[in-house]
Amino acid sequence: MNVQMGLKKAAQFVVIGVTLVGDSVFALELPFKAGETWYVCQGYNGSISHSNTLKYSLDLSISSNSITGGTGCSAATASSSSGKEIYAPGSGKVAWWGSTDKDIVCINLDSGGSVKLGHMERVINTGDTVISGKTLIGKLSAPKTTQGYNNGGYSHIHMGYYINSGCSGEQPFGTLFGSQSPNLSSNGSKNQWYGTVLTKPTILLKALSIFCPSSVNENSSNAGVCNSTAYFTDNSNKFVTPSWSSNNNALSVSTNGMLSTVNVSADANAIVTGSYSENGKMVQGTAAVKILNALSTPVVTTKMNNNTATVTWAAVLGATTYRIVVSQYADFRDLKDNASNSSCGATCYTTTTSNTNYNHTGTLANWTYYVKVRAGSDKAPASPWSTVVSFKTPAK
Repeated sequence: MNVQMGLKKAAQFVVIGVTLVGDSVFALELPFKAGETWYVCQGYNGSISHSNTLKYSLDLSISSNSITGGTGCSAATASSSSGKEIYAPGSGKVAWWGSTDKDIVCINLDSGGSVKLGHMERVINTGDTVISGKTLIGKLSAPKTTQGYNNGGYSHIHMGYYINSGCSGEQPFGTLFGSQSPNLSSNGSKNQWYGTVLTKPTILLKALSIFCPSSVNENSSNAGVCNSTAYFTDNSNKFVTPSWSSNNNALSVSTNGMLSTVNVSADANAIVTGSYSENGKMVQGTAAVKILNALSTPVVTTKMNNNTATVTWAAVLGATTYRIVVSQYADFRDLKDNASNSSCGATCYTTTTSNTNYNHTGTLANWTYYVKVRAGSDKAPASPWSTVVSFKTPAK
């Protein structure tokens, strides 16, 4: 697919900005690296090879000679684009690699239609899924004229858009590249869009979001995990691992975002900061985390009065409730316990009170019972269970 050469003034369209979702119904990306500039060296209705079923195809060279009257797409600088990486212009699946033109690929787009790209050494295969702007399709071949691998003797990108899957029904690109190109419509003229300059904007970091638990318990080596998402100027985003820091010595963050805490005398506030760099730009994000001071452990005593056991403890600062468990066994084998509640089987009993004492009746005669208590509050983590104490019932 050679290009009609000749001296003519070039039409230039240098884009600064990003492709936005909604620029067109089937938004595409230019199929080369961000930050690169390429030149249309054969346009629609090009007299060398863009006619009939290829009349709306474009050939691109990375050499500026193609728009200054030079020979950027001919034998003189035929190798200018050799080895350049070509990326999927849209998300979808590889429909086929050519059986005759083995250096040409067709990609069915998830959004509908398909695109044809050549002439390259493939790095993906038929049936592979591709992501717009992310998946490397291949690297441009060196100048060739051999059967099955004929790029007209110069290295270049050939690209065409098709209204149907499987690359049939070629159509002008129109506004499919959104803000990355002019409106590549067709007016039927010869070699239309020859000389047009296409620059794909460099994708830069835009922002960093940090996601951490809003509160964590004190004195924990596994208090929670922080995660981070980076956002870019092309409206894409991805999970990243930033450098972490905390402004409070009571809260530390490991390299993988794991939080750990030490004891605090009262609830304490911390700010977690994530810092992330890519392509020479650094962004930061923050999240607030409260370190919760757990309630103190109750100190419990027991006293028997006839068949009633009285369990008492000193009030715990900040506590609004107390959970009591009485068991026939020292290992509390029937207690089903979790961080917020407790339940009992046949050999233990549990209840909640706002008082600092509890009377237990209905016991077996001549039996040792075991008791533990924990303090609770809706504003702080529950305390640890108290030291286990016991009482023995009288014989009947």
